[in-house]
Amino acid sequence: MVMWYAATYPYTKNAQIYECPSQARGKCANSASAPWSSIIPTTSYAMNEPISTGPFGCCSKWHKEKELGFPAATLLIGDGRNNLGGWDNNSQKVLMRYAYPDPGVCYGCGGTIPPDAEKSTAHNGGSNLGFADGHVKWRQALTIRTIEFGGDIRYRTWQLK
Repeated sequence: MVMWYAATYPYTKNAQIYECPSQARGKCANSASAPWSSIIPTTSYAMNEPISTGPFGCCSKWHKEKELGFPAATLLIGDGRNNLGGWDNNSQKVLMRYAYPDPGVCYGCGGTIPPDAEKSTAHNGGSNLGFADGHVKWRQALTIRTIEFGGDIRYRTWQLK
């Protein structure tokens, strides 16, 4: 699987754009994989893993926009605590790596999100999210939910049509 930052770097040729200037570095900072780590030391953004890798991280398949039934609702990339986003198996049913991306605080992949989680949001209680149709929108952390859990975000391959 080619990581999203490796696929886009030849076009951007600028490692600085992969790190949000307002996001702190911390014990959970995203690291680019070798050999890219020497060019892009950290990333502040996460790609939607399920729509780029197929079901359960298997079988790379990049979807064309015309294959997406709801491109304006399909999350593509956003402020993120890991290079690949996800994990909504938590007490708030939010896409946790997007909702609480501050790398200074490490929440596990599932379970209970602490009451003070808002301190680990990226921008004033929320995150910037990029969608497959090209628009970007700031969302409050508690609204970063998939349609599966009462939100309006399409995230997994079975939610695309």
